[in-house]
Amino acid sequence: QKICICYEDGAVIVGSVHGDRLWGSELKMELMFVAWSPDGRQIVFVTTDSDVNIFDNKGNKISQMRLPLLEKMPDARPDIIAIHWYDGMEGHVSPDAPTLAIAFSAGHVQLSRHANDENPVLLDTEMALTQARWNANGSVLAVSGSQVTQLPSGEEKEVSMVQFYTPHGVHIRTLKIPGRGITALTWEGSGLRIALAVESYIYFANLRPDYRWGHFNNTLVFSFNRP
Repeated sequence: QKICICYEDGAVIVGSVHGDRLWGSELKMELMFVAWSPDGRQIVFVTTDSDVNIFDNKGNKISQMRLPLLEKMPDARPDIIAIHWYDGMEGHVSPDAPTLAIAFSAGHVQLSRHANDENPVLLDTEMALTQARWNANGSVLAVSGSQVTQLPSGEEKEVSMVQFYTPHGVHIRTLKIPGRGITALTWEGSGLRIALAVESYIYFANLRPDYRWGHFNNTLVFSFNRP
């Protein structure tokens, strides 16, 4: 029912979907990204200095989010290039599945269960990252970027790719993309396709998940793990 608009100079405006301005504030910080919590009670602001600040939906600061990845690199703070909070509209993989993804340009990703998670899942994709997005049901996180590889001739080549992870940080698959630099990434609603913006092209990729069921002759066959 609300929308939050932030400006680089720290100005923030929150309005209703009907166009009414509810409140505005000057946060005195340079802003990059903003994200609502799924329940609408909190707003997360990301600064150009890679700080993540948690506010309530009235504009009052609650705390600053702990980022263990930056604690390990105090002298070199990589930029945050994407933040995506899965809303849970299609259910959750498990009750303890992380839903908040924060991706850093240097290739690291922090997956948190909530804004005050003291034990988040930490990933090192070994890529220079550009985007990170959850699929529609929060079961797969796609991160895009590039990686420098060495050819047999000794030359170095930059390869664009998308890596897929489970919410608990397990790597699923890597998809290599032609061209230089993936600037945008989006999932199709069913989670079976993604679209990628690369240079002046848009690439579409079909995804084939590992199903645990099938059918033939009007018979359903499935497998499950016995507790």
